[in-house]
Amino acid sequence: MQLAVLRVLARSPLPGILVSAGLVIAAATGVGEQFPKSFHENAEVSLVAVPVTVTAPDGTPIRGLTASDFELSDEGVRQSIEALDVVDLRRFREVGEPPWAVPGAARRHFLILFDQSYASPNAMRRARDAAARLVGEGMEPEDLAAVATVSVETGARLLMTFTADRRQLVNAIRSIGLAAPADRTRDPLAFSFPQRVETSADAIVPMPSDQMMTQKTFDDFAVGRVEQHLAAMGSLAAALEEVAGQKTIVYFSEGFDGRLLVGDSAVADNEAMVRGQYWTVDVDRRFANAPLMEKLTETLALFRRSDCNIYPIDIAGLRAGATEQLEISHRGEEALQMIAKGTGGEVVRNPNDLDRALEHIRASTLLTYVLSFRPSRSRGEGRYHRLKVRLKKGGGRVSGRAGYYETRGFSSFSPLQRALAAADVITHERQTGGFPMTVLVVPLQAGALCRVPVLIQIPGEELLDKASNGTMRLGFYVYAVSEKGEVGDFFTRSVTLDLGRDAARLREGLLRYRGELRLLPGRYRIRTLARDEDHGRSAFQAVSLQVAEPEKDGGLRSSPPLFLAGAAGGITLRDAPGQSEASAEPFEIAGEAFVPEVDPALIVGRPARLCLLLSSPAAEPNLQIQAVIVGLDGRQWAPGNLVVVGRTAPDPTGLWKIVLEFEPTALPAGGYRLAITLRDPTGAAPAIVREASFRLLSRP
Repeated sequence: MQLAVLRVLARSPLPGILVSAGLVIAAATGVGEQFPKSFHENAEVSLVAVPVTVTAPDGTPIRGLTASDFELSDEGVRQSIEALDVVDLRRFREVGEPPWAVPGAARRHFLILFDQSYASPNAMRRARDAAARLVGEGMEPEDLAAVATVSVETGARLLMTFTADRRQLVNAIRSIGLAAPADRTRDPLAFSFPQRVETSADAIVPMPSDQMMTQKTFDDFAVGRVEQHLAAMGSLAAALEEVAGQKTIVYFSEGFDGRLLVGDSAVADNEAMVRGQYWTVDVDRRFANAPLMEKLTETLALFRRSDCNIYPIDIAGLRAGATEQLEISHRGEEALQMIAKGTGGEVVRNPNDLDRALEHIRASTLLTYVLSFRPSRSRGEGRYHRLKVRLKKGGGRVSGRAGYYETRGFSSFSPLQRALAAADVITHERQTGGFPMTVLVVPLQAGALCRVPVLIQIPGEELLDKASNGTMRLGFYVYAVSEKGEVGDFFTRSVTLDLGRDAARLREGLLRYRGELRLLPGRYRIRTLARDEDHGRSAFQAVSLQVAEPEKDGGLRSSPPLFLAGAAGGITLRDAPGQSEASAEPFEIAGEAFVPEVDPALIVGRPARLCLLLSSPAAEPNLQIQAVIVGLDGRQWAPGNLVVVGRTAPDPTGLWKIVLEFEPTALPAGGYRLAITLRDPTGAAPAIVREASFRLLSRP
């Protein structure tokens, strides 16, 4: 009977690398690690973190401040600052901390936003070049960037989420204005972007010519487009609230006609009024458009609430030509000035000045103070709180978030908000605590490319705790991120469980899911997020993994001991292997699939089985196997009745397995390690030791 419906959302394209037939098993395995942060903000609790920067008049950060130097108010009410954390990016660099260790709220977030409604094709090409230069040369290792577009026709579209992967960011930037073919491997969280080939086609839709309609009809049409454009910008602003920290939006645009906002007092209209030709004067164009101005004000307020500063890049600024072209550029610049002023940014008139503008941003954000407080009162779910932070004695410019929202229901999130919320957890390795989850990663090195099975386990009872009747949709998001912040590989899956049919089995055991990554040699963080897509509950784990270079000596290789999970209860799902992999399924013995136990719990006196995955120059060497149980204090005990249950013949890739059985020694309940030593009696290969942790229970 089918227990669940499995749907593949996305799978990353693999690099074009041939895999050799010889399989080498890497020695390391990872289990989920906890990495404490210096601070955090959880929407489910009342503690609120407020990152602020304090700069001198010359823009340099002011150091040495304490909590007593600040005054913080929430909706005008003074708040007690419970803690102050200092995040100094200069110190992180000096001590060699990896970029992902920098707290998320202190990392600089650049959103590179392309305006496809108000930009010519030639200007957009220049914008792409400037943006690619910014990503390649203007970002620090701990900086994150995202790429998005906004237009009247398509609304706001996120092409790349906030990431340190420069290669993927450039791919996304280079695609702007090109035809967008359907891509079934597209990452739903937008960490990965498929590379495209530039064509002569340009997807930018021009404004209709005023030769096709009267000026008034044209203006009415133009006002409608501006309203739609601002609505798309507003939806993006609301979604950015889900990304922690201050966001700097680099907005490439020529700007819409500012005359539509502030009116037009043209000399020609004045002369017509003097002559009494009132019927030729469009009064609507002579005065400010109050509804449109209100819409712009609301949109900019959303950006401020989401802690965003917009730096418009006037991509019409490099134009040289007729007076009419310069006039249009000036009109667009007027709108860009309003956008910048309304969010605390500034207009960059020449893309060549972008480096200077961003250097000012980088210098002022080297040091971040994070103030933590508990709000003295609640305004209700989803309500916005205005914040104000100042120095008690003055002497510095304080810049920080304008406010925060109280917990909002996940069901009210837009698709873009859901994607950004998940991506933010993965990028900053945030512990969510919605339900427990364990992750096991077993690298199986095959030539230049390493197969990395990833096993996720969630207690079924925890999933059912807040589940409603009917079905449950779970999303699994797994990304391998290198030390440089590049995505080596990823997979995302959606699982739909029929609770009427599957609830009983879930209550009896675990939900297990196994997918697989393919990775080149290097150091990675395997970041795994599981989320209840109906209610927003989630769990996150990060695993450090070293994928070694392929060995050339052909010596004996073995995985750590993999405890075999019991068959009773629970649900197990896995990806169907491809045709080329059918004969190399690692978790299979004599045609029967097995599931490694992620967090094995053994019982005194009850036999436990485990499996070793091996490869060696000889097909089936006569191995000598010894084992010892090691306590947390280092004491050692011999396991009882260690026997070899059986072994398999090598498969076409050279992989073979040994199944062992032993009885845990009568020891106190607690945590232990099983260390297995493998020796080749011929002396052709040195002895190797592989270990696995387990918990010992006195009774079930």
